[in-house]
Amino acid sequence: MRKKRTENKDLQAMRAYSNYFTACLAGGKLLREQKIGLDELTHQNFEAIKEYYEAEKERLLEWSESKLLLILREYLDLKEGECLSDIDGRTIAAAFRRFDIVEKYFKSEKWWRANI
Repeated sequence: MRKKRTENKDLQAMRAYSNYFTACLAGGKLLREQKIGLDELTHQNFEAIKEYYEAEKERLLEWSESKLLLILREYLDLKEGECLSDIDGRTIAAAFRRFDIVEKYFKSEKWWRANI
């Protein structure tokens, strides 16, 4: 039986814009857990990595979404009690479209080492 990912308004507010970012985080976490780099992924080890992903998909995606919510809360400077779901969707979309998150977090090797 599959475990359903936790649903909340903040996740729903983010999901329309964050699929590529969530996939990037999940892929980075997957490779880290398998102790290989992207440049080491080959036709020889692809099936094993794919099987691991299929078995761990829900956990990896849930982790990625929670990490991305933390990034957005910091990026949008949300205070305790403020909800992402209260932010206009255009503001959330702009955060992803402008690639500020990519520049500040995803391109930072230091951030990846500390968070993935």
